[in-house]
Amino acid sequence: MKKIQIIIIMLFLGVQNIVAQKVKQVSVMATTEAIGLPFTNYAPIHPGIEASITFARNEQDKSVQLFNAKAGSFYHRKLQIAVYLGGEYQYSRKLFKQKISLDFPIGLGYFHTFYPGEIYEQNGNGDFERVNQFGRPHLYINLGIGLTYIGRGNIQPFIRQEALIQTPFANGIPVIPHSLIKIGVNIKFGEDEN
Repeated sequence: MKKIQIIIIMLFLGVQNIVAQKVKQVSVMATTEAIGLPFTNYAPIHPGIEASITFARNEQDKSVQLFNAKAGSFYHRKLQIAVYLGGEYQYSRKLFKQKISLDFPIGLGYFHTFYPGEIYEQNGNGDFERVNQFGRPHLYINLGIGLTYIGRGNIQPFIRQEALIQTPFANGIPVIPHSLIKIGVNIKFGEDEN
C-alpha cells in the first residue's frame, strides 16, 4: 500500500511539473445559458461548466493575448444537453492602473447536443418504440466581452458575457444563438512571457 501511495505522489508531482512548464494558465468557470443574443435575457438559469487551458500567453505593458483550448457543457432542460470543445483567441486590454482587463474572446469549435428526454421512432407496424440517441454534431463560433481582475497574484477572478452561434441547429433552421454568462477564475502558472 505504501508503494502505491509513493507512486501516486511521484506521478502527481511529475504531471504537475509538466503542466507547469507547458500550460501558462488554467481557467474554470460556472456558466448559465439562454437562447438569444447577449444582454437580452438572463432567466431561467440553464447551468453549465467550462474549463480552459492557455498554451500561449503574450503579455505587454497595455495588453495580454491568450491562445486557449476549452471544454464545456450546459443543460437546457427543454432544448438540449450540450458538450463542446474548441480553440479560442483572447485579446485583453489593461485598464485602471493595470488592475482590470477588458477581455475580447473569439473562438471556434465542435458542439455535440443530446435531446434531454427520450426519443421514439415509428417502427414498421406503426407503433412507436424508444431508441437510443447518439446526439447531433454541430460547429460553433463564439464572441464575447468581459472583465478580469488582474491585480497582483496568480488568481484572477472574471465575469464574461458571450454569444455562441450553433450551426446547423435543426432541419430548416440553420443557426441558433446562445447567450452565455461565465463567472470564473484564472490560475496562472510560472512567469509570463513578454
